[in-house]
Amino acid sequence: MIPVLSRIGDIDFETSLFPRDGGHLLPLKAAVRTLRQITVDDEAAIARLLAPDSTN
Repeated sequence: MIPVLSRIGDIDFETSLFPRDGGHLLPLKAAVRTLRQITVDDEAAIARLLAPDSTN
């Protein structure tokens, strides 16, 4: 698991990358899916993917 800060459109959110089938899975929170109207099998462009600030 790799904690990340991500952005889809104008929505920033925290999640984690999980290893899967030689790549990584990026789970989307229900609130993000609802706001961006993303459903199962939709493709979504991730504008940025950053490690969260661990100094907080």
